[in-house]
Amino acid sequence: MGKRLGVHPLSCHEWVLGEHGDSSVPVWSGLNVAGVFLKNLNPELGTDTGKEQRKEGHKQVVDSAYEVIKLRGYMSWAIGLSVADLAEGIMKNLRRMHPISTMIKGLYGIKDDVFLSLSQCPGTKGNLRCCEGDADF
Repeated sequence: MGKRLGVHPLSCHEWVLGEHGDSSVPVWSGLNVAGVFLKNLNPELGTDTGKEQRKEGHKQVVDSAYEVIKLRGYMSWAIGLSVADLAEGIMKNLRRMHPISTMIKGLYGIKDDVFLSLSQCPGTKGNLRCCEGDADF
């Protein structure tokens, strides 16, 4: 995204939920560049052209996972770093948001026992909050 917009990648933020690769789900409504939502920067986002751009962007994310596996043979560092970051946040009560699989019965009108990775704020006293919000998957 940063390359397309001509900004450093660390200035681009988006939640990608689910497993790594084909089953990942980008939350396009939350994509922002330095706090400015992409839909405000790119009015085409809701059009057919925007849908095609989103599809291509997601394909690049999925393909990059397979490229890492092809070049290195594994992806253990990413998983290890994620677990270490989550553990540090819990032990030090840093209140950092993480996508964590949680039963969402009662949220979004869901009445069944369904688990989704949603924005969570885990800490030393357990899961402090689940950020329910509008999401454009």
